[in-house]
Amino acid sequence: MGERYSGPPREQMDASQAAIYDEIARTRPRTGVRGPFRPWLVNPALADGAQRLGRVVRFETSLGARLTEVAILTVATHHASAVERRIHEEEARTVGVPDAIVAALRAGDAAPPFDVAGDTEEAVRLAAAHAFVRELLATSHATDATYTAAVGALGERGVVELIGLVGYYSLVAYTLNALRLTDG
Repeated sequence: MGERYSGPPREQMDASQAAIYDEIARTRPRTGVRGPFRPWLVNPALADGAQRLGRVVRFETSLGARLTEVAILTVATHHASAVERRIHEEEARTVGVPDAIVAALRAGDAAPPFDVAGDTEEAVRLAAAHAFVRELLATSHATDATYTAAVGALGERGVVELIGLVGYYSLVAYTLNALRLTDG
């Protein structure tokens, strides 16, 4: 099965599409314009809004890099997004997420060994975030107990940021999966 739609070719883009393409390329020098960004360019407003939201939920929150990557991997596993998972397993390792945690997230474990890193406070934050994300993805809700644990570990701001991250990376997974994109 090949890709269904990978977006407009650069040479066929109108001025607004080209401007957003250039902005994405500028802000993603290591990876360029690939994965969901190219098909989103069929609607420049969608591409622009999505890339801006992605930058915020990944780099401009109180969550920290390791927790962010754990949450992204939880989303990728839930949506069976092999491309998203492959990219973010590498990112997770780069920011110091231990291989045991990455493997447990890939397997869909309900309780990955977050304590392997030796940081008890971070283990509590990771476990609370992971439980919250799994429950939100599975039910579109959070029980009072799961919500309270997440707020206790992350604060109200962190929980709201986590909800935004789950929404954004679900959009990425849906785009990658529905369009059968392989270049992430």
